[in-house]
Amino acid sequence: MGEPDPVKFKDWIAYMEKLLEIISCPEHMKVKLASFYLEGPAEIWWRTVKKNFQQPDYTCDKFLETIRQRFYPPALQEKKESEFLYLRQGKMTVVEYAAKFMELSRFAPELVSSEKFKTSRFFEGLNFKYQKRWGITPTIKSYMIEP
Repeated sequence: MGEPDPVKFKDWIAYMEKLLEIISCPEHMKVKLASFYLEGPAEIWWRTVKKNFQQPDYTCDKFLETIRQRFYPPALQEKKESEFLYLRQGKMTVVEYAAKFMELSRFAPELVSSEKFKTSRFFEGLNFKYQKRWGITPTIKSYMIEP
């Protein structure tokens, strides 16, 4: 839809990747099919710029990068990554915290590529009583105040 919502953006990208894979879409048709699924402001934007991108070497990866640059700017990426880094359980239940952790972890893929770091980051965000229950020694990072 072209909204400045990184969750919807990531969901759309994941949906497109899944769709293109499941239908075994040929490489030369991927941009046409993916752009067909654009709606609202994103569709209007694409109609105005697509002429600039109709070279034979304009791949789906380049299309996704073009969309990222337009609808998911670096400042927004950094904001979501920061939300992940400073996520704390607070008043959430463990289940709510785990869901929020998973949602935000996709905005910091390079930080969660290591299962060890991902697990450590999850436990650091838990309230102290749960850290204690699992025998985790909290670090100073666990008590950092959000920026």
